[in-house]
Amino acid sequence: MNSTNAGLFEILCASLPILAEMSCGYAAVTDHNGVRLKTVNSRGEEIVELRGTVYHLAERAYKTCRPLRGKSQLMPDVDAWAIPIGPFVICCNQMESVILMNQIEESLINALPYIRKVVGGDASIFSLKENKVIISTEDIPIQENKLDDNLKKVLFEKKPQVSSSNNVEGAIIVTIPVTNNLGLTLSNETTIKKQKRLYDELKKNKIIRYSLEDFIGENTQILKIKRMVSCVANAASNVLIMGETGTGKEILAQSIHGLSDRANKPFIAINCGALPASLIESQLFGYNQGAFTGASQKGQAGIFEKANGGTVLLDEIGEMDMELQTKLLRILQERTVTRIGSVEPIQLNVRIICTTNKDLYKAIKERTFREDLFFRLNVVNINIPPLRERKEDLPLLVNTFINKYEMQTGKIVKGISPEALSALQQYNWPGNVRELENCIERVFNFINTNEQIEKIHLPEYILDALQNYDSNDIDLKKAIRAAERKVILKAIRIAGGDKKKAAKLLGISDTTLWRKIRCS
Repeated sequence: MNSTNAGLFEILCASLPILAEMSCGYAAVTDHNGVRLKTVNSRGEEIVELRGTVYHLAERAYKTCRPLRGKSQLMPDVDAWAIPIGPFVICCNQMESVILMNQIEESLINALPYIRKVVGGDASIFSLKENKVIISTEDIPIQENKLDDNLKKVLFEKKPQVSSSNNVEGAIIVTIPVTNNLGLTLSNETTIKKQKRLYDELKKNKIIRYSLEDFIGENTQILKIKRMVSCVANAASNVLIMGETGTGKEILAQSIHGLSDRANKPFIAINCGALPASLIESQLFGYNQGAFTGASQKGQAGIFEKANGGTVLLDEIGEMDMELQTKLLRILQERTVTRIGSVEPIQLNVRIICTTNKDLYKAIKERTFREDLFFRLNVVNINIPPLRERKEDLPLLVNTFINKYEMQTGKIVKGISPEALSALQQYNWPGNVRELENCIERVFNFINTNEQIEKIHLPEYILDALQNYDSNDIDLKKAIRAAERKVILKAIRIAGGDKKKAAKLLGISDTTLWRKIRCS
């Protein structure tokens, strides 16, 4: 080897560690016959055992006098290249990178069943090179499917993707590109399915009747409340739910219990405004044998004792007697309860949720509610807006209740007319969502299958209230239409909902009756 070639050889050998590190593989210098003179790995260490072996890709590159791209002779599925430089050929491959990726893929596949358990759903690995998806589910530890275009797109774009599940409502799917060739998909479908099965089972057993799905609405405040419920469900903190009658306070209380790890434990509710203070006290705290006249000979556990490990709902807490408020405060502070007629405290592990339609701030000022008890209960405060402040949710609620009563009554209606919906949106709904549901239920008592809900089907008190809103208007035509509407409604009721019979009673044609119904 002359001095010029020797100098070139030294330069090429010096560049090998850099090339190997950049390529995450092996770099080599061969002679014109493809015989390896020196090979190093990505750490710059020479692979002595390869010295003197023939690399055919390098041999072909020298003979063709041009760079070539091909496969590594050491690992056939690894890309490599060879470039002739003078009497030498410099070569490089990505072998170590491929080996690392294979190890990652193998490790992830082996870990899939464990990953699935941690995320509470399904987990899968997808490979672009092999065009397949390896899936682990609760039923089948490992199975394979063909790679779809959406997963290929994630690898090409190299961006994580979050989407809603098409199979399970409320479930989320997260897709993460790990390498150019490999990705990981996680979902919580199994957890959501289990929660729904648990809800169904609890509802069957009448432990709870409602879930967060029953709290209907897409108003900004409603969505914020739903997120809050999901966040606090597994905590042990006391919750105070405030809102007018009919806004859905009990739905939220049951949803919190159902989403918590106490879901399979008792959920016991008591209405603090429905019973005298003496009865509530014995119901809450329980009593021993002979504690008072008429007491059971066996004694009785109170609600707090019965609900140990679960949740107690104190409905209408604002109606609780002041003396009972003091005893409740002691229970909250000490986490123990003592039966009436006993001195033995019972340790408690219960979550307390309270609801009220009262203004407790005003009650505190009026000294009808203890301020210290309020602060104990008001750890997590949820204030539900009345329906009149979220009228944008009204069409969704109406459709939900229509679907519900179609299922219950077997009557299939043609939705609701714009005029009837507009009337509902103008009404102030003092009874909130409960009043709206009662309104739709009432409509189904008078409407026939295949009819559309019209304004005339709505309760008289709602239409009268709308007229009162416009009482400042002096309009003879409106007054005549209102009088006609009352007579028509009476005729329809007498005719049992049969429009033809009602028209005969009124002495008008069917067509005239329908026109008046639509115009009223």
